[in-house]
Amino acid sequence: MLLDRTGTLVSIGCVRNNISGRIARLPMNGSMHHHGKVAACRTETKAAPASDGYSATPSFDFIPALDGLRAVSILLVVLSHLGLGRYVPGLLGVTIFFFISGFLITRQLLAELARDDRIALARFYARRLLRLYPAFLIAILAGGILLTVLGGSLTPGDTLSAIFYLSNYRELAGGFQSNLTGIPHPFGIYWSLAVEEHYYLVFPLLLLALGRNRLRFSLIVALGIVAVTVWRGHVALHCGLPAAHCLAEGDERRILHATDTRIDSILFGALLATLLGTPLAPRLLDVLRSSGSLAAGLFLIVLSIGIRDPWFRDTLRFSAQGIGLFLGVGNILFSNRWSLPRRLLSLPPTRALGRWSYSLYLWHWLVLMVGLGLLPANLREAAHQGGLPFSGWLAFSLPVLALSLAASAASYHLVERPILRLRRRYGSHLVRSTGHPITLSSG
Repeated sequence: MLLDRTGTLVSIGCVRNNISGRIARLPMNGSMHHHGKVAACRTETKAAPASDGYSATPSFDFIPALDGLRAVSILLVVLSHLGLGRYVPGLLGVTIFFFISGFLITRQLLAELARDDRIALARFYARRLLRLYPAFLIAILAGGILLTVLGGSLTPGDTLSAIFYLSNYRELAGGFQSNLTGIPHPFGIYWSLAVEEHYYLVFPLLLLALGRNRLRFSLIVALGIVAVTVWRGHVALHCGLPAAHCLAEGDERRILHATDTRIDSILFGALLATLLGTPLAPRLLDVLRSSGSLAAGLFLIVLSIGIRDPWFRDTLRFSAQGIGLFLGVGNILFSNRWSLPRRLLSLPPTRALGRWSYSLYLWHWLVLMVGLGLLPANLREAAHQGGLPFSGWLAFSLPVLALSLAASAASYHLVERPILRLRRRYGSHLVRSTGHPITLSSG
């Protein structure tokens, strides 16, 4: 984006087109004549730039701290699966993943829309496919082989639902039964990937159709959050009874894993990115940079974990976490008042773990299955649910964690990184290990 003489933001693509048009109209003798109109440029209200922290205006800028947040997220998930679920909020880790995805993808899509006055949907979907599918398909293949070797049950419906990102609803319809004592199905963890993929599929279409007026689109996103919250309350009240929309009556996963009841966690991130591109951005940044923003965000997240009331946990828990992440992540990214969290999240080891987080999410579950398969059947449930003594937990968990890290590092460097080079053909915004961008496109 560039500033014109009136102080408004002008699309770089539009400026480029006008310059090209003027050059094309220059006669051979070098004299300047105008033959036809220069294309009109769409302007946008200037959003306040961030004087500290990262750039607040939607852009392709690299944000190292987001890798650090991914590291925090995946640690919460993995530790909860290693028998610490009663002490470590693994579901919060997934919610943080959702928020990051909503913020980052929306931020980049808005930047593309401002730069080019369009979103190249085919290229966006190609980038998502190349980003997610290669490592995902290898994990699905490995999981299927592992389940078969262990003597479990693998059905074509389970495999197809995993491949086409329908795992969450397949699970609620009674799928993913491993038929192994104390060993989960390898595809059961893919519910969160399905939720994200459903967002990737629909949200760019909505943004392209409605996102040119960012203030109006912010209102639409906010209303979407409210609608999901109300719907989640309805499901919580009625899914203890036979109902067509419940899929699995009395099953808490109906709320925890379904796209229609969890998509608001992604929309909170999208709302932050969208509001920062509106005239409300200066006021919002004042709030996010205030001393109370980070404290309020942390308080809401702690409160969401501490309240054990079943109805709250099924409904308002995710709303409290979404608001908490909105305030807390906004403060961490865009304020220097409390810069220590951002510096810690941007440390090279933290960022490295964050870059491995996708592969670690895929592979720790499979390594856990192997570990459980090596245990006697009567110890598997205790190992997975935290019933082992501390020494036994260490003896089981440390090798699983070490092998999971090794497998995820191999997947990242041998599968994900090579594919990133191919994504450049579709305008991917790649980042070198130094943090400097290679291209200036989204993805």
